[in-house]
Amino acid sequence: KGAATVCRDDGEKPEGDIALVAGPVEVYLPMKGLVDTTEQRARLEKAQTETRSQIKRLEALLAGPFSEKAPPNVVEKERRKLANYQEKADKIASQLDALDDS
Repeated sequence: KGAATVCRDDGEKPEGDIALVAGPVEVYLPMKGLVDTTEQRARLEKAQTETRSQIKRLEALLAGPFSEKAPPNVVEKERRKLANYQEKADKIASQLDALDDS
């Protein structure tokens, strides 16, 4: 009944669609009228709290002696993790904003 569409980010978020975040990828599901926005908000806020916790942990790790003592490749891996969590936090914030607009 519904067709799946794969596309690159064109800056427009589909109205009424639910967004799921998997790392740097956002997936939109046409769910207008089928999803409880209160539940969606609670799920996003929980994900946001967990993501912010990981960001704080990684920032503290990278600001401490770890970044001087650990091998460069290990430090870089943690920096990439931090960047991914920051990107995820931004996407979650956008999704919460979209819920406010609907």
